[in-house]
Amino acid sequence: MINISYKMKILLFVTLLVFPLSSFADSTDVYCGSIDGEEWDWLYAEDGGYISLSGTWGLHRLNSMYRFKYFTIPENKYRKIQQQCALKSMMVHPADDRFTDWYVFKILHNDGTASFSKGFFNVYDYSLYL
Repeated sequence: MINISYKMKILLFVTLLVFPLSSFADSTDVYCGSIDGEEWDWLYAEDGGYISLSGTWGLHRLNSMYRFKYFTIPENKYRKIQQQCALKSMMVHPADDRFTDWYVFKILHNDGTASFSKGFFNVYDYSLYL
């Protein structure tokens, strides 16, 4: 009986330790897009695969009805991938799947502040869902 109780405690401890990490970490592929949203191209790694980043998805509220989706990453990651898109005269964008809408990055700066990246993005009317 003590063995089962001990195993349950260990399982609960490990679950509580791991759950928060897995529940908040997301990943996204990235693409380069023109500032007007007319052109885009996937950003590829040297091995030919898509470039993926880890971070978190969020929804920014513009007002009571309108919102846009963003993906949060640290400034150093943003600068690195934006440099690659800048070579194509484009801005980097996160993608939640292969048929994605247009989203932007929320950049966590080294001084603790945050800002949204430049680029084209979709705004959603959430009053339709009320």
